Amino acid sequence: MEDCGNCHACCDRLEVVDLEPPKPFLVRCPHVLIGRGCEIYPNRPKSCRVFACTWLTSQSGRGPNGEAWDRMPPELRPDRCGVIFAPIDEFKPSTRLHVHVDPKRPRAWQRQDVKRWLERIVNRGIPVLLRVGHKSTVLRRDLPNMRRRPA
Repeated sequence: MEDCGNCHACCDRLEVVDLEPPKPFLVRCPHVLIGRGCEIYPNRPKSCRVFACTWLTSQSGRGPNGEAWDRMPPELRPDRCGVIFAPIDEFKPSTRLHVHVDPKRPRAWQRQDVKRWLERIVNRGIPVLLRVGHKSTVLRRDLPNMRRRPA
């Protein structure tokens, strides 16, 4: 599997409740060293150890349940596209997907390549919870042209 490279989007946007003190949603983790990674990597909390975004897991050519999966292209790495694709339920990762959009780039989910990937997920019958800042919307297969509906 590839590594995260210089991406630390999850460290900037996702909540980490088992960090002491807990890291809030949309706040950069105090342990991130820009361009170098996590300064507490060997001792990071369990939630950080088990988390892998969909872009990262796709680099192995396998989906979250081990099924054959297309690799997401390099331009869909979260720091490059402004979107983190993440399973909501770590035990059933292909049943729902959480999509965290960089609040500094709120339309990033509408980029052609991101939207195409979202359509593929939704067309497989996997509901997508789209989150832009503190607002959430559910995207479903029955939505023509991937219109947003409030969650």
